[in-house]
Amino acid sequence: MNRFLTVFTLCLAAGAVATAISLRACRSKPVSQEGLALDLMPSEVRKITLHSGTQQVDLQREGGVWQLQLDKTHDAANPTLIAKILELASQLIAYDHIPSSEIPNSKALNHYGVRSPKRWIEFTANSEPVRLLFGKDAAFDGRLYARISGTRDVLVIDDALAQMVEQEADSFRDSVLTRYDPEQVDSFVIRGQRGMETALERDVSGWKIVKPLSAPADPEVVQKFLISLLHAPLEGVVGNSSGDLGVFGIEEGVFEVSFHVEGRELPLALRFGYTPGTHPGTILAQFTGRNLIARLPAQARELLNVTPETFRDRRLLPINPDIVDFIRIADHATGKNLEIRRSSDGWILAGSGAPASAAAIHRLFDTLATLRVSEFSPQESADAVRSIEFFSYLSENTPEATAGESPVAKLTLGKPREGQVEAKLDNTPGSLKVPDSLFALISADPDPWQLPTENTEATDNPQPSAPAP
Repeated sequence: MNRFLTVFTLCLAAGAVATAISLRACRSKPVSQEGLALDLMPSEVRKITLHSGTQQVDLQREGGVWQLQLDKTHDAANPTLIAKILELASQLIAYDHIPSSEIPNSKALNHYGVRSPKRWIEFTANSEPVRLLFGKDAAFDGRLYARISGTRDVLVIDDALAQMVEQEADSFRDSVLTRYDPEQVDSFVIRGQRGMETALERDVSGWKIVKPLSAPADPEVVQKFLISLLHAPLEGVVGNSSGDLGVFGIEEGVFEVSFHVEGRELPLALRFGYTPGTHPGTILAQFTGRNLIARLPAQARELLNVTPETFRDRRLLPINPDIVDFIRIADHATGKNLEIRRSSDGWILAGSGAPASAAAIHRLFDTLATLRVSEFSPQESADAVRSIEFFSYLSENTPEATAGESPVAKLTLGKPREGQVEAKLDNTPGSLKVPDSLFALISADPDPWQLPTENTEATDNPQPSAPAP
C-alpha cells in the first residue's frame, strides 16, 4: 500500500511539472510590464553583427551613417532596416524566463537549442557587446527560445528579430542611391555625348545655369531633377567598380551626371552603361560614391535627356522687394525718367517727394515675379524703348560690397509686336519674349505711380494682378 502511494505521489508530481512547463512555454503575455529581454538604447548602438549559418553581416555606424561590411564589401546600409532591428531589439519582451537554477548544466541548453546556435545577433554600444542567441521554436506560435551569451538563463521571445537575422545579406544594402538631400548639393554637371555638357551652380541668390550659357535656373525643376538623381532606386548590385568598366558599357566623362556635395572634397558621379539582357527594363550604372556597379530602372537614364532650356527659369524677374531701395524707369523714346525711392514712411516719387502708391509698387513686383517668358532667343534685342532698374543702398561698407548704390537688376523692353514684347535682362545672354501688357505697366509717367486722391475710386490696398502669360 505504501509503495502504491509512493508511485501515485510521484506521478502527480511529474504531471504537475509537465503542466507547469507546458503553461510556461505557452504563456502569451509578458512576465511583467518591465519584462524586456535586452537593456538596449538604440542611439548608443555603434555596431550590429548578424549571424545565420555561414553568413555574417556587420553593420557599423560611422559618423552617424550606417555602413554594411560583408566579406570584402563596404557599402551604405539600409537605414530603414537598421531602425527596424533596433526598434525590435529595444522593445523585445521576455514572455517567460527559465532561470539558470533550473538548468543543471550547459549541456541541458541543447534542449532549447541555445547552447551553440547558428543564429545570433550582437549589439555593441558603449560597453561590452551583448549577443542574443536564438534557439528552437517554443510551443506558442511565433515564439522561440533565446539566451544572452554569458548566462544560462533561457528566455521565450517573439521570433521577429530572428527572422531579420535570416534575411539575405544584400537586403541590408541601402536600396536608394544616396541619402543626400537636394539642399546638400552645391553644383552638378550633366554630360551626354563627348563635348555636350550642361552645368549648374548654386550661390546666395539661388540656382544658375553656368554652361553652356549663363542664366537663372528654375528652382522647382532643379529640385525635381536632384530628387530623381539622389534617390534613384537600386534594382540590384552587380559588383564593385574596381575592374574594367568597359564590359558594362561605362566610360568616364560621357553619359554621366556628376555632383558636388557640401562637406566632400571630390564630386560624385553616376555613369550609365548597357541595358543588361538578363534584366530588361533596367540599366547598368556606376556610382562612385559607393564604388559599385548597380542595376537602375531604365528610366533613370532620362536624367541625361535634359538641355539648358529644361532648367531655365521662365519667371521673368523674381525680386525680393525688401532688398530694393529705389527704382529707376527710363523711356528712351520720349526722354522721360522717373525715380521712386523708399522712405521711412513708404515709397515716394523722387523730385516731387509725393507719396507713391504702395499698391502700384506691389503690383510691379508681383507681375515681374509671376509673368512667364514665352520664348528665349540667342539674339540680342535690337531696340531699347524702355528700361527699369532696381537698386539697393548701403550706408556703410561691408565685406561683400562698398557703401552707396548697388544694382540689383535691370530689364530693358523693345517695341510691342503681335501681343509680345522683346526684353533683355542684364547678365543674361540673348533676349526673351513676354506678353506686351508689361510694356504699359513700366511707365516713366508719374501718374500711374501716384497715391490715389480722395476723389478717385481706387484704393491703395495692394491687389496683385499679374497679366496672363
